[in-house]
Amino acid sequence: MSKMQIDRSRDSVGRIQSLDRGLELLEIISHGMASFSVTQLSAKTGLSKSTVSRLLATLNARRYVFRDKSRRFHLGFKVFELNVLLQRQRDVEGALNEVVARLADKSGESSHIAIFSQGEGLIQSAVDAKNMIAATFAPGDRFPLHSLASGKILAAFLPARELDQVLERLSARPDWRDVAIAQFKSDLATVREQGYAYDNRPDTTGVASIAAPLRDNHGEVIGALGVTGPFFRLDDDKANRAIEAVTSIAAEVSERLGYHKEKGQ
Repeated sequence: MSKMQIDRSRDSVGRIQSLDRGLELLEIISHGMASFSVTQLSAKTGLSKSTVSRLLATLNARRYVFRDKSRRFHLGFKVFELNVLLQRQRDVEGALNEVVARLADKSGESSHIAIFSQGEGLIQSAVDAKNMIAATFAPGDRFPLHSLASGKILAAFLPARELDQVLERLSARPDWRDVAIAQFKSDLATVREQGYAYDNRPDTTGVASIAAPLRDNHGEVIGALGVTGPFFRLDDDKANRAIEAVTSIAAEVSERLGYHKEKGQ
């Protein structure tokens, strides 16, 4: 059997040596024969037997490997659990994409799911509108919380400490004044009261957006489901249909996640 080649040429700056070595052992065990002895792993890695033994003891304690009666090591059940979780995550991502596509079809506008990440909104899933004129996003795009209805949903339901940090960053911007901060706080209060956000900016971006919260089984807001489009298609007179679509689908998704409003969860 050919010896597995481990790439040691990568830049090691910022890497934790013990963690790196433990992962190297896992890679060897996962790509090689059914099981390995300490001596074999020591020979393959160039590490001392005592170092390999300590690393394996940690991996064994956390169930990433297990030692059989002959003192040989195999992949542990934790690895298989992670594989199952990865498959479930892919299933969740597929379900989210399906939800966003349904909202885009029902509303006729570009739709997305956004989450809070490092003080900003982060697009997790997105589907573009079929119209020639559309406001579009792509997964991975970031945006300021105050710039979209989805951002206002995310900000409105943040813990007080995190919201204070967001407001502090906004107040440091040269284009923001006390009046703007006060208006933003007022907008967030409205969002909490009515349960959705509607943002229409014909005089600035020309983009309108509508969003509603996605809640988990504890009632915590874990994301925002929203639509964006040109203001003339989502103005005050035409927005009601989109609001109904966003809020109804968001409520459906939240219920699937275990949230039940009537139980106060």
